[in-house]
Amino acid sequence: MPLGSISFIQILFLQPIILYQNCIDQNRNDCENHGWSLPGNVFDCSGNLIIGNYILDQIVEKTFEIPPHQLLRFSVTFYKIDSWDSEGFEVSANDNIIFKKILADQDGNQNLCGKTTWKDMPFYYEKEMKISEFELKIKFQNHLDQGLDDEQWGFRNFTLEILIPCVDFYEECNYQGQLFQICQGDKTQFQSEIPFEIRSIRMNNNTVLKLRGPQYSGGNTQQYTTSQPCLDSYKFPKVVQIE
Repeated sequence: MPLGSISFIQILFLQPIILYQNCIDQNRNDCENHGWSLPGNVFDCSGNLIIGNYILDQIVEKTFEIPPHQLLRFSVTFYKIDSWDSEGFEVSANDNIIFKKILADQDGNQNLCGKTTWKDMPFYYEKEMKISEFELKIKFQNHLDQGLDDEQWGFRNFTLEILIPCVDFYEECNYQGQLFQICQGDKTQFQSEIPFEIRSIRMNNNTVLKLRGPQYSGGNTQQYTTSQPCLDSYKFPKVVQIE
C-alpha cells in the first residue's frame, strides 16, 4: 500500500481505567460470579460480604488481559479467619511471589465471623507494577493445615486498574516487529524520534486516538478507541499531541 503522510495525530487518555472489580459492595451476585479458579462461598462477615471458606493450601487465581501501560495497580482486602498457627499467605503475579504474610491466632482485635472463639483480621494489600506481558495472572495461596472448623481465609474489594496508560505502535500488522510506545505524561513526540512506519496499534478502550492525513482515508480525521491489527502504512506527523 502507498505510504500515507499523517498531518495530525492526537492521543487522549481517559481516566479512570478500571480493568476489573469484584465484590466491592453488598451485591451478592457480583461476589458469587467472580470467575476466580475456586468459587468458594460468599458469606457475611460483620456487615461485609466476602468470598471465602478457603482452606488447606488451596490456590485461588485468575488471569487478566492487560493493555499497554507504564504502571498498573491491583488492590484487595483479605480476611484471616479463626485460628491461624503462625501460618503463611502469599500473593503471586505471573508466578512470582510478590507478598508474604505470617499470621497467628492472636492477630486481630475481635471476632468478625467464623468460630466465635477466635479473633479475625482483615488486611488490605495493594501493588503497583509494570509487566511486559499482555496477561497478568494473580494467585492467592494459603498454607493452612486444618479444616474449615478451625481456620480459613477469604477476600473482597478486588480492583485492577491502569494508572499510566500507553499506546503501542508496531511496524508490522498484528502487533509484530519493532515497537514504539507513547504513554500518558510523555513529552510531545517529534517525527524524528519515531523510528519506523506504523502498521498496527495496540491500545486500551479508554483511549481516543485521532489521526488525519491527505493520503489517509480520503483526508478525513479518523478516530480509534480500540486496537487496530492492520492499517495502511503511515508515517508520524512532525508533532504528536498527548493529553
